[in-house]
Amino acid sequence: MKKRKLTVCLLAGVLVLAVSAGAAYGSVNGYAAYKDGVKGLLLGCNNVSLAGYASICVDGKEVVKDGGEWTVNGNDSAQHSWSEDPGEPRYESHSVTLNGVNISYNSGMEPQTYRSREVPQADTNDLTDMVSINNDDELERRVTNFLELAADTVVGDLKNNFVSTGKEDGVSRYQVSISQNQVPALINAGLSLMAYSEARSTNDQVIYEDYHRSLAAFYESETGSAVSQELWNNYLDGYNGDWVEANQETVEAFDQVQQKYANARFDFLNGQGGILYVSKDNQQTRYDNKYDFYEAHPEEYADNWEAFIGEDLSLETVDCSFGVDDQGRLVENTIQVNFATVDVRGQSHTLGFTVHYTAKDYGNATVAPLDVTGWRDISQEEETMDPVAADTEA
Repeated sequence: MKKRKLTVCLLAGVLVLAVSAGAAYGSVNGYAAYKDGVKGLLLGCNNVSLAGYASICVDGKEVVKDGGEWTVNGNDSAQHSWSEDPGEPRYESHSVTLNGVNISYNSGMEPQTYRSREVPQADTNDLTDMVSINNDDELERRVTNFLELAADTVVGDLKNNFVSTGKEDGVSRYQVSISQNQVPALINAGLSLMAYSEARSTNDQVIYEDYHRSLAAFYESETGSAVSQELWNNYLDGYNGDWVEANQETVEAFDQVQQKYANARFDFLNGQGGILYVSKDNQQTRYDNKYDFYEAHPEEYADNWEAFIGEDLSLETVDCSFGVDDQGRLVENTIQVNFATVDVRGQSHTLGFTVHYTAKDYGNATVAPLDVTGWRDISQEEETMDPVAADTEA
């Protein structure tokens, strides 16, 4: 799965604005109470269940949607995450750490197989890191204080925009809508700077329709023979450590062709630059820049929607709603953010972000084991696997 660093940066910045701006919900101490709810979840809670999703729309079309459910109970945790991109199969992963042992599997693995590993009890798992910052650490405490003060400064009078929408089943709900003329200038200035930097970033890259199949086509053109089904199953499209060890000569010969394949693509770019698109039958098409490429292949921009941010970006609207229980704990939050942008060729685009999550079982969350009865643990089979390849598989 591709890392979406820009998504994280955008959402982090917007959440600081949207969550903080929506903090004053109709009472004198509302702002402080909301911040206490958020800080209580992030700083003081290591026993809770969360569920939610985040989605991104470009020009009204959803191009990314990720979500899942997470439960943490001290050093034990459970995660079920999924990703839906247009034209791609739904990707799911499951991971449970219980009593110092982690069991995991995902939809990209062979059916009814899983991985296991020991996790030292002293180690903090990823989920605990997500919902519980170590407020005892002096650096993290100071960072928290800085972010809190920064939010107070940026929000200003926007804290008065929140209105109560009622109370039901012990949950008080509130909402706020922020329009373009209310967005602090500092926020839009920062977004504009970020957009310009992204738009001016290098375009030089190779994009494959299907790397494995285009490599197989290249292999056949180089050697005059098709990739054998045995090699495909045990090395190219999967990995069988025992088979690889027993067929080193075949694997080494294939790797030499694979290296030549990679070098040819990047040598091409070094000479001409731009975007090189390689189809699954190994046909090459060059585009001058990423905008030309995405216009020709709109199906490819699900993980590359950043190309449409352009040289300028402004925050148009923020709609935020949330609920807190009688103990002041945050139990639900929905944030919708809309941006306007103009790309380097003067074409206008819209970007929309939605984040929704719920929190429950504060102090009572339990972690259930994954049921992998009768499944095969492939961890030992992968011990002979190259560490880089193993990390890619995970």
